[in-house]
Amino acid sequence: IFALTAPAMAMHFDMSGKLRVRSFVMGNYVNGDDSSEWVDQRLRIKGTWGIVENVSLTFRADILEGFWGDRLGALGEQVATDPITNDLIIAQNVFSEIGTKDQIAFDWVYGSFVLPSTGTALHIGRQGVNWGAKAAVAADNRDRIKIIQPVGGFKLGFVHDRFRENFLLNSVNSNIQDSSGTGILAIGDLGGFKSGIIYYYVSNKSLPVIDTITSNVDVYTMGTVGNVSLKGEVNYVWGEREASNVKTDLEGLIAYGGLGLNAGMADLGLEVAYARGDDPNTAKNEGAASMDYDGPFYSIVLYNNLDYDGFQSIKGADRGVSNALAVKASATPKPSEKLSITGAVVWAQQDQKAATGATTGMSDELGVEVDGVLMYNIYDNVAYTLGLGYLFAGDAFGDIDDPWAMMNRIQIHF
Repeated sequence: IFALTAPAMAMHFDMSGKLRVRSFVMGNYVNGDDSSEWVDQRLRIKGTWGIVENVSLTFRADILEGFWGDRLGALGEQVATDPITNDLIIAQNVFSEIGTKDQIAFDWVYGSFVLPSTGTALHIGRQGVNWGAKAAVAADNRDRIKIIQPVGGFKLGFVHDRFRENFLLNSVNSNIQDSSGTGILAIGDLGGFKSGIIYYYVSNKSLPVIDTITSNVDVYTMGTVGNVSLKGEVNYVWGEREASNVKTDLEGLIAYGGLGLNAGMADLGLEVAYARGDDPNTAKNEGAASMDYDGPFYSIVLYNNLDYDGFQSIKGADRGVSNALAVKASATPKPSEKLSITGAVVWAQQDQKAATGATTGMSDELGVEVDGVLMYNIYDNVAYTLGLGYLFAGDAFGDIDDPWAMMNRIQIHF
């Protein structure tokens, strides 16, 4: 991190960044037995310009993000549910970003200022959205107004987001509106644990034949007691979707709990994640919520957060744990200050079996995954990572060969 300061003008500029280059080899990952190898890279830069006291401008940009190689393309368009707005959308399968190499893409540009008399903080512009343990949402590119007011030892907040603008269509169909979300929140310290609660309401009438109204309540807490770290999050969503004059009640529940133990030469972990599925015997969609793919519960094959969809959610977009109960146990020995080696075992099963399709009536077992990750700090700001994952696929996937994946990564921080 470096800073440029101009004392006479009371301005300063802080910037940090990360260059990431990765290679992937994935076997039996798509179409049951297809394999793929490719390399991708991204330079991410974040900067904050302190204009005057209590006024700043923050940005984050990804530079030359793209890939090279025989990365498999999309298998066709699939209907999926957007994890943020709960819209029915056309979402391509895994590996859908074919041939894109953006020069510079800004996903954060927002201004912040604090009212000196009240301490009220306002953040206006395109922002990142992380909440709690990030089980429910870890989104970028959110056009948002956020107001935070300190009250005692707590912070109360109001947020308003815009998802989709339809100014052209409004002149054609007055029933089509913009898609937006509004929330109120409270965060604070409870007995040494950082905790929060948010209510979030989404109104999406931006599509000609689909209207979606949902409400979310999310509660989280996380903290440390001695050498034990704990974190948990629960998200409940309810609402209604009307598509082509057919109304469907929506409901969803996701939960995450994680326990970490610093045992000297090794870190031990135990995590549980749950996302309720849709019961095929009811008209209601009970599976209207799923975890973010970049959330806390991850693995190399089933629930990866490596910017490609996990194997279980190959027909969706940016899904983590979905329609499943999953448990992960991990151990990370640290032979030296520069080297750490993580071994993990993940077990998962479906919450609801598929009502139709190739896996109808089959077992709900998704399988057992075994992962290994080696990380070596070549220098203080240069790290190499090797990741290997193998899924002993359960019968829920039908008759397939076991998928596996390997990743090499170099990261340079500054």
